[in-house]
Amino acid sequence: CFQHPNYMFYKAFKYKSDNRNRILTSGDFFFLKILKEIPVCIGEIELLWKDVASNQFLASLKLYFRPEHTPQGRQDDTGEDEVVTLGDRLVVKLCDLIPLIQHDTQWKYGSTRYCSTSDRCTLRNGDVAEGCDRGVQHNCDG
Repeated sequence: CFQHPNYMFYKAFKYKSDNRNRILTSGDFFFLKILKEIPVCIGEIELLWKDVASNQFLASLKLYFRPEHTPQGRQDDTGEDEVVTLGDRLVVKLCDLIPLIQHDTQWKYGSTRYCSTSDRCTLRNGDVAEGCDRGVQHNCDG
């Protein structure tokens, strides 16, 4: 990890889902559901850090949507398998992000390759920040 006086940056975080340890690293893509009204979208982790002052683990995400799931909708020049990103990056607390992650999502668009999160036993680079466990209540305010 890299440390700055106010922030500590990480390359990955570990969390538990369905009684399995899982790891997401910077640059990973995964499915998430941010609102009930909006279908599943794709998230990309851009940055992971701990705010030392508030003692909170945070993530900066870029979100990708199917064009028909955006306010502009699908346009004539939109590619068949295209996804688009809307607005700026989203910064969330890790303990707020973890319940949004979807592990059993079927992505029915595009080619036969798909976005998935794989469990890794070890990390080659950097430290692992401990995320919030879905099965245990955490005080995410501090």
